[in-house]
Amino acid sequence: MKTGTNMNTKKEDTPPMADIPTITPEMVEETKIEILKRRAGRQAPPLKDIADATCSVCGSHAVSFTNDLVFEVVLAGEQIVIPNLIGLRCSNCGDFAFDADSSNIIDSCVHDLLWRYALSAGVYCEDLLSDGHSHDLGGWW
Repeated sequence: MKTGTNMNTKKEDTPPMADIPTITPEMVEETKIEILKRRAGRQAPPLKDIADATCSVCGSHAVSFTNDLVFEVVLAGEQIVIPNLIGLRCSNCGDFAFDADSSNIIDSCVHDLLWRYALSAGVYCEDLLSDGHSHDLGGWW
């Protein structure tokens, strides 16, 4: 048995230094400025001031704004998890609803997944829809 030899016989190919991108301080500063511009252009969610509203499920006055909702579903064998969505949640029963912007994000992700699935599997659009009618997916979302 040999001792003192490296057991890792796989040689790692390291790219030349010229091929490795370098993030400069200027690039970091430009990115910070771009993020600040985007944040400044955002409006506060219209639901932000809602607190102690009546829950339509349990009737308690415990519905409030939240920005930590999670959408989770399995479609076509693929799991979709979208965190940090905005909406309302009842602190009594746990029922929740997404706001319009969060619903649009969910629709977009689900649409993209279904469209990819249909194209890759050769599935007809009517097989993806529950009503059994043939529809162009673009008309639904």
